[in-house]
Amino acid sequence: MNDRVHRAEYAGGWAPLRPGADQTERQPLEYRVSPLQPMPRGSHWPRHSEIKWGVLVLVGLVLAGLVAGLVWASVAPRLPFRVVQPGEAIATGPEGEAFIAADGLFLVITAVVGVLAGLLSWLPRSARGALMTATLAVGGSAGAVATMVIGQWLAGPPSDATLGRIGALILTPLRLRATAFAVVEGFVAVLVYMALVAFANQEDLGWSTAG
Repeated sequence: MNDRVHRAEYAGGWAPLRPGADQTERQPLEYRVSPLQPMPRGSHWPRHSEIKWGVLVLVGLVLAGLVAGLVWASVAPRLPFRVVQPGEAIATGPEGEAFIAADGLFLVITAVVGVLAGLLSWLPRSARGALMTATLAVGGSAGAVATMVIGQWLAGPPSDATLGRIGALILTPLRLRATAFAVVEGFVAVLVYMALVAFANQEDLGWSTAG
């Protein structure tokens, strides 16, 4: 017999042989297996408070988007035109800069809203969980779309009467050309929230101490 340690021969298990030991010295192994603890029923479903906070955050993000749209329409630069004859106008400023600046301001405004949303949604302990992450993603995108729609509606094209006045100064309608910016708010909100989750001291995200 070689000096190698032999493996267990069956599922019950036998103790390995020491080098040079006799076959009769082999003793069966004893196993102590802890039974698996069943997962509590319904534990994979969001808690009632998570759903409540999720709805509040979703509505809050849409309302914040409406306010952000008002801000965007107020501060975004728009290209000025001078009416030279009824229905015809010429630009009085550089075209590209105004368009780029309007899109850039939209990006900054929605990103700020996303940062605030991620921070504020972390504060209530009973709101923390996977549902909040999904809420921030969906609500952030919905809020950004609301910002775009309201901003473009408030800063729309000039009226026909204005276009018919020779010498009148008109502004181009506000438009978001980089439509991909509409997902930035939700992305930033989730990013901030997940960063707070990563640095949480408690494994249950503070649920054990939630009021």
